[in-house]
Amino acid sequence: DNKQGAAEQAPSLPPSPPSVEVPTPPPPPPTPRRTPWDKEWDRSLPDLAHAATTLNETSPQTLSVLRVNQVDAAHLDDELYSILNASLAKVFTFWDPGFKDRFQPELDAALQLVMYRMSLYSVAATYGQRLFSLVYRNEWAIDTRHHRTDYLMPPTKLQRLMWGFFHIGGRWGWNRLNRWAMQNEWATCAPESPQRQAWNMIHKAETMWKAFTLLNFLYFLFNGRYLTLIDRVLGMRLVYSKQSVARFVDFEFMNRQLVWSGFTEFLMFLTPLISFNSIKSTFYRTFQPKTDSDNNKTTLCGVCRTEAVVSQTPYMTDCGHLYCYYCIKTACMQ
Repeated sequence: DNKQGAAEQAPSLPPSPPSVEVPTPPPPPPTPRRTPWDKEWDRSLPDLAHAATTLNETSPQTLSVLRVNQVDAAHLDDELYSILNASLAKVFTFWDPGFKDRFQPELDAALQLVMYRMSLYSVAATYGQRLFSLVYRNEWAIDTRHHRTDYLMPPTKLQRLMWGFFHIGGRWGWNRLNRWAMQNEWATCAPESPQRQAWNMIHKAETMWKAFTLLNFLYFLFNGRYLTLIDRVLGMRLVYSKQSVARFVDFEFMNRQLVWSGFTEFLMFLTPLISFNSIKSTFYRTFQPKTDSDNNKTTLCGVCRTEAVVSQTPYMTDCGHLYCYYCIKTACMQ
C-alpha cells in the first residue's frame, strides 16, 4: 500500500519528443583505377620540372631578329628625313639664300631633334622601326644565363638621352667643326702650325670612325646585333615588340619596282624611234569629218604648184592642204 501511494504521489514526466531521422550521406565516388601509365607519370613529374628549370637557366631561347628588317627600318628613317628636309627647304625659298647655308647644320639638328623627341625618346623606337614591329631593348639589363632572351626591357632614360646626344649633337658638332676649319683654311696652313695639325687629326678621326663603322656593320651581318656602332656602345639592341607576329620578307614591292624600271627603260629606248608627227597626221586624217570642200582640195603644192603627194617630203597643215615641206619651210622663213 505504501508503494502504491508513493507511485500515485510522484509527478508525471513530460512526453519524449518524436525521433528525427538523420539523412545518410551519399557514398563517396569510387576511386578511379590508376593505370601503370599514371603511376609512371606521377613518378616522372619531379624529374621533368627539374629538367625544365635546368634548361631555362643554362640554355636560354635564342632571339633572332631579321637583318633585312633592321636595315629596311634605317632606310625608311632616312627617306622620311629626306622628305621632311625637302619640305623644310621650301619654307626658305624666298629668304636670303645665304641664311639657309649659314644655318644648315642647325636646321638639320632641329629637324632630327623633333623626330627623335616624338619617336625614340617616347616609345624607344623610330618611325621606321615601328613599321617593322621593332623596338630598342636594354641589353645590359638582360642576363641571358637566367632569363629568357625575348624579354622586353626598355632602355633607360640615360641611354635614350645619350643616343640623341651622339646621333644629333655629335653630327651637328662634327659638321660645325668641319665648316669652321674650312672657313679658316686650316688645310692651307703651314705643316707645323696648330691649325694644320688639328686638320690632320680631324681627318684621322673621321677615317677611324668610318673604319670602325665598317667593322661593326660586318659583324652585324654575322650575328644580327647592333646595326650601328652607337647602339653597340650604349647596349641598345633592336628586338621584336610582338613575338607572335609572323616574320617574312615581302618581295612584292621589289618585284613591282623591277617591272616598272624595266618598262621605263624600254620606253626610253623606244621613244626616239617613234614619229609622233606622223601619228598625229594619220590620226587627224582618219578621224577628221569630211566636208564638201575636202572633195575640191587638190594635191598640188600651194607654193611650187607641183604634185606634193609624189614629192619626197609632203606636209599637211591643220587645214588639210598639202605642201612640199621645203617649200612651206622656205616660205615661213622668208
